[in-house]
Amino acid sequence: MPDPTAPLVCLHLREAVEVAAAQRAITAWRGALPELEILVAGPRGTPAPASGGTLPLAPEADMAAALAAVHAAQPQRDIAYVRGGAELPDDWVALLARALRLDPRIGVAMPLCDALQLFSPYAGARPGWIQPRQLRSWLARVSRDLMFEVPLLLPVCGYFRAQALAELAATGSLGATDAAAQLRAHGWSAVACDWTFAHWPGGRLEASLPPEDADVRAFNAHHPLGLLRRQLADALSGGPAVVPPPVPALRPVQLHVTHSWGGGLGRWVRDLCAADGERHHLVLRSLGDWSAFGHRLALYAGAGPGVALREWRLDFPIRSVAATHYHYRRILAEICNEFRVDLVVVSSLIGHSLDALDSGRPTLVALHDFFPFCPALSIHFGEVCGNCDRERLGACFAENPLNRYFADSAPEHWLTIRARYLDLLRRPGVRMVAPSEAVFRHLRQLAPAIAQVPATVIPNGSSALPRLPAPPAGRLRLLVLGSLAEQKGVGMLRAALAD
Repeated sequence: MPDPTAPLVCLHLREAVEVAAAQRAITAWRGALPELEILVAGPRGTPAPASGGTLPLAPEADMAAALAAVHAAQPQRDIAYVRGGAELPDDWVALLARALRLDPRIGVAMPLCDALQLFSPYAGARPGWIQPRQLRSWLARVSRDLMFEVPLLLPVCGYFRAQALAELAATGSLGATDAAAQLRAHGWSAVACDWTFAHWPGGRLEASLPPEDADVRAFNAHHPLGLLRRQLADALSGGPAVVPPPVPALRPVQLHVTHSWGGGLGRWVRDLCAADGERHHLVLRSLGDWSAFGHRLALYAGAGPGVALREWRLDFPIRSVAATHYHYRRILAEICNEFRVDLVVVSSLIGHSLDALDSGRPTLVALHDFFPFCPALSIHFGEVCGNCDRERLGACFAENPLNRYFADSAPEHWLTIRARYLDLLRRPGVRMVAPSEAVFRHLRQLAPAIAQVPATVIPNGSSALPRLPAPPAGRLRLLVLGSLAEQKGVGMLRAALAD
């Protein structure tokens, strides 16, 4: 007995399509979702698929006619429609069904498609060399996991919610040229999803525009795929030799929380984003100056220098780090919900709120330094610190040359921050990671309360250094790269070179 809550796939054969090709496609779809029920709609005599059925349609029937006939036969079922000849990923039904699960007011979800420019991932014509599987490999890397409202329905493929179809059918507007507008009039959205793609081998289709197509003109003037199209055009300029290996279309989304100082941490985040092609990487940076390191927040796709996806000016600037912050919590919730974040990686809380550790998502705290437990970052005050009580912290602010970033903050502020930070580290779903066991050893000595927090050592990676020839006789000359400030360890360098 078919599951009445499962989608019914309507494979619409309008023309003489090779039956064997259609059967191969059906076999592949069922390989991804074995429970699929498939109905072939087409001219009389069209063979039925294995464990499926047929629905006779006139040869000239369009998508609206096919949807109307299938909906009339099984009005309680969502319908995943595909026009015969379209080339889709095997799991296309699951990819589009995801959109309807994310928002109960989505009436139809459609893939990107080169049949209509409005849905196309290409800025112009499709490069002649590219194959659908190659494009999907690139889309999996440049997709922003984006759904966006569209003014037209794609006549090639779409996942339709049964209730939305019922309301269109009841008003006789299922076959209207402005069906997308009719959906909106009934409170339903028609969206396209940038995480999946349908190739139409027959070239561009002519879409029937609504009588007043101002919506289409306005949409194209500020197309939501603009950034993706530019990134894809740049990627495809390298030709087939640089096509990346395939990865899952629905990759986990990882949010990196960090500062905007650059340096070693900036390089670490860039390297991680570049090396990990199995996740979508978002980077949330605090932006500010010496008066407040968190005047603004900016969200980026990856760690590159591109234009920010979103930017916010905080209503209450964060001078160093905030114990909690209402506006920050709202921004973090907006990012996690709209971009469907799966994991938060906190690399720096400078200019952020400790609420970053309390997003409700699994959280990984990467210990690049000891902030915010230690406002000097390095737990060094004359020697490596083995304790840090109120008295020593006050002396650190008064006398420690390494404690220079937040010298205008009172010790009481840091004791408050420290207490909440340690409490949040002990929350379920929070883990720590550091490049060496020594980091955990020192932090646990200073804060025994976190002894049971899950922790993993992942050494920093580096490329193998070339072997150098023996130096010539005489004085050895060394070039030291990077900052030679006190907080960067210039004292240790002097001591090492004393002899």
